[in-house]
Amino acid sequence: MLAAICRTSTIAQNPMWLGVFAMYATSCSEPRDHTGGNVSNRSPTSAIDRAAGQSIIGTEPELFRCSDVAPTDEIAALLGGKVASVETHSEPPPGVPRPCTYVRTVEQTTEPWSFDIDCRATALDTARSLMRQYQASSDRSASAAQTRQTKQPDNRDSASVTTRAVEVGRVALDHHGQSLLFVDDDAPCYVRVNGPSAEGRLGLARMIARKLTPKSAPTGRMYRK
Repeated sequence: MLAAICRTSTIAQNPMWLGVFAMYATSCSEPRDHTGGNVSNRSPTSAIDRAAGQSIIGTEPELFRCSDVAPTDEIAALLGGKVASVETHSEPPPGVPRPCTYVRTVEQTTEPWSFDIDCRATALDTARSLMRQYQASSDRSASAAQTRQTKQPDNRDSASVTTRAVEVGRVALDHHGQSLLFVDDDAPCYVRVNGPSAEGRLGLARMIARKLTPKSAPTGRMYRK
């Protein structure tokens, strides 16, 4: 898969969520691609018949359900602890489904997790641009950390926040210790997974990738019969 929350609570103040907010604030012109789930009985006939001689491939973004590609109970089994979905009131750009947001609770500790999908016509170009941007930013941070360590050998400040390629979808990048972006291998979409654990991000990304298909992707694109 080409294969990346607005809530008035302390969760919204978490830097991880702020990154998601920032992306939505600037992504109105960017394509997003995320698909999944069985939509055979959810595609509205009004959408199918919107143009003479045309039909829809994929589901309409506004009908996309997070559980189509990542059921909450499966996320909990993957991450451990209790996982609850959190309603987001942010309005995504046209053609993009709402982000899927969660809170994971382990004992008295809570963690924010989320994923979002972009399957618009510009999604793949956007994903390439974002990956270049993330890699360049990580390289600068690593270089700065190495310079500090050279000047101060006792300084243990290292590039603990790394950016690296991971195996999921067609191409994927886990970056800055908080997010994983992948391009789906069969649906024309990219997906961003946000969470504090690299292992958890990769596991959740692979779960989504398995369930995301061209027919279930929130593309709502027309094709000639």
